[in-house]
Amino acid sequence: MGFVLLYPSGERILVGHRCGEKHYGQKDFRRFVSDFRTAKDRAYYARRRRAALGAAAMFVAELEELEGHPGLETYSSLRRQYRQEFAVLESVLRHELVRNGGRLTQEIRVRDIVGEQRRDDEEERDAIQNGRTWQPPSVPRPLYKPEWATFGVLRSIRFFLEGEDPQRSIAGEVRVVRSSLAELQKADSLTAQKLIFKGLAACFVRIREQVESVRELPVSLGDDNLNCFLGESERFSWKLPIWGRVPGVSAGSRRWRWRSTSFVRSKHSVT
Repeated sequence: MGFVLLYPSGERILVGHRCGEKHYGQKDFRRFVSDFRTAKDRAYYARRRRAALGAAAMFVAELEELEGHPGLETYSSLRRQYRQEFAVLESVLRHELVRNGGRLTQEIRVRDIVGEQRRDDEEERDAIQNGRTWQPPSVPRPLYKPEWATFGVLRSIRFFLEGEDPQRSIAGEVRVVRSSLAELQKADSLTAQKLIFKGLAACFVRIREQVESVRELPVSLGDDNLNCFLGESERFSWKLPIWGRVPGVSAGSRRWRWRSTSFVRSKHSVT
């Protein structure tokens, strides 16, 4: 990498880093490189500043339109109702999804062949040590061990997890964008402009994430997900993952069955 130097005579010369430090002195050449990069950054951010301020009014208007979009209110309303009407379910399901990343599991009993062999070997060894004759039992004595089996996988699970409400979050981000654009109009220093653009970029990322959450609503409450954890819950019992921490469930309750299918099936179907 190098630089094209323009001399007073109009001649242009290509100079690399090492040759520049050798011919013009390390200290002077490095100061020249630093000044060049600063001037380049200043010109770049000046163009960005002019473009951003020129489009500010239109951009803020679009964000305000997004802020008032009915889809945000629909998402928030369904989420509030889900958490209010199914408070215990919400806690159980959230723990399950966080732990397994969308997989719904149930505890099943599996034949423990290794355990049975180990038990028989121990009994035979004990009989030999005590001078007794050991015969394999005529009646099977199966042993079982618990295992977690997946009976469904939910897609687009952000609706069921903890997180800020998209409507409230986007409203807050719109306020930040308005404030940042006002600051950008008064910002003269390069450092201030860099910080403002960095903050705006972070705002846009958060807004995009919230919009994606709302866009996933038809999948979150679609037939595949509903059949997965509403239909399958009729056949499987859920074992609570953390007994003492789930509101509304006593520590002695070992199992809880979710049978309600009215949340979306009746008046909240999503198309």
